Amino acid sequence: MFAAGFELLEVMQAGSWKTPAMPARYGERLWAQCGAARKLATLQNRA
Repeated sequence: MFAAGFELLEVMQAGSWKTPAMPARYGERLWAQCGAARKLATLQNRA
């Protein structure tokens, strides 16, 4: 769902999670690949 562009709250509702901890753990790897550090590395031709 994160890869498709859904927000954390939407993922929480779909998975019936009451706190963001578990869906955030699922999204960690994806966010690391798409995050600011990755974008900066790409801009600097280091990715």
